[in-house]
Amino acid sequence: MKKQVHHTSGVSSADFVELGSDDSFIAPNFLDNQIETKEELKANRRKLDRERRRLERERKHARKNMSIAEQIQEEWKLPRKKLGPIHFMAVSVVALALIFAFGEGVYNEYFNSGSELVAAAFSGVPEVSEEPISNQSKMDYKVPRSDPRYIRIDALNIDARVENVGRDAGGQIAVAGNIFDAAWFNESSKPGDKGAVVIDGHVSGPTQDGIFAKVSHLKSGDTIVIERGDTTKFTYVVRRVETVRLEDVNSSQLFQVINGEDQGLNLITCSGQYNRNADSYSDRTIIYSTLVKKN
Repeated sequence: MKKQVHHTSGVSSADFVELGSDDSFIAPNFLDNQIETKEELKANRRKLDRERRRLERERKHARKNMSIAEQIQEEWKLPRKKLGPIHFMAVSVVALALIFAFGEGVYNEYFNSGSELVAAAFSGVPEVSEEPISNQSKMDYKVPRSDPRYIRIDALNIDARVENVGRDAGGQIAVAGNIFDAAWFNESSKPGDKGAVVIDGHVSGPTQDGIFAKVSHLKSGDTIVIERGDTTKFTYVVRRVETVRLEDVNSSQLFQVINGEDQGLNLITCSGQYNRNADSYSDRTIIYSTLVKKN
């Protein structure tokens, strides 16, 4: 994931699929008596998730500048007033006792729970950009001749750049630096080569939906076009859309072409519930497609 929702990837080539059906869900609104669709409910939930992530990042940033005593005061919800000398000493003694008794690692784990956990794919990466991509930037974007340059999905109104990514510092599949870009994992196949091209994308950033926010809406028969650096276009047809729990992602399947065909394209992004402590989503949505045309 990581991104920013969002989010770096935190799943090895292995851990990476539909947020739910497109059926409408009628919810009573006693203020204006309007009908809210299930998609609107999902959008509102994503907004709340982004706001929770933003507040959590601000809290963690503020804690970096706190003394040990102040961190304990914050964690234990002690009165919000300046600690007197006696209280300060008592709180500091407790903190030092934790460090000496169990080591600094235990202290950090307790007071920074979740911050050092391995982030799963497309988590809320603090460095991710939400800067809109201008048409000129798209036109000027260059990649090696055989690499993916653009991805176009008419059904979702997606026309975006494809960034070349490898593994992050933790050995996990990386993600694009901007939530409006997709990312080709450069250890997967290239368009035109045998095997599956694997492309990931952010489901959201800190305040906005990402490029693959609605990728779960794709259905069998929809087309995806990848344009290489040499302008050759490859058209793929969606064969299957599936959602699985993060821990159940089949890594070998992610890097294989569905139905045993020679060339394919697999898209992946986050879905499900956002876990604040792990800074990741519970599920992954994967789109399996196969090559039908090259021009």
